[in-house]
Amino acid sequence: AVVSTQSTGFTALMLATLSGKASVVELLLRSGANQDKRAKNGKTSSNMGAFVGSRECLAVLNNYLPLQEVMYHTEPRNLDKSDFLRPPLAPIVHHVCCMNNLNPVKMLLYLKEHQEIVDPTNRLQVRRTLDRIIDKQFKESVSSGINAEYG
Repeated sequence: AVVSTQSTGFTALMLATLSGKASVVELLLRSGANQDKRAKNGKTSSNMGAFVGSRECLAVLNNYLPLQEVMYHTEPRNLDKSDFLRPPLAPIVHHVCCMNNLNPVKMLLYLKEHQEIVDPTNRLQVRRTLDRIIDKQFKESVSSGINAEYG
């Protein structure tokens, strides 16, 4: 998903964002589009979405987490074996992480469909995985804010 036009360097993700096509933006992200890529004008997809006021697309871009970020937590690495996420739970946790405009009813219906993530045998691993993802995202946002201020 690195389609770009010669003169502008716009990617398919940028064009979808500029067009306000949130479902296409989500599809491109799930297919591996790089939202950090910059066009020749130096702007990212998020910059372009903000410029044209594409709130839905910005919500998708800002809330998107690559599946690989969740899959990373399915491998024990230095974690206690009881602390890592079982691989079949990763797509379910990924979906929860990428939900836009969290609606309590929508969340409850999803959890009812996927009770395995609230099952007592998985609950602790899911919670710890979400905690680690949140910590990483927070540290990255603080770091990028510092870089923007002092960089």
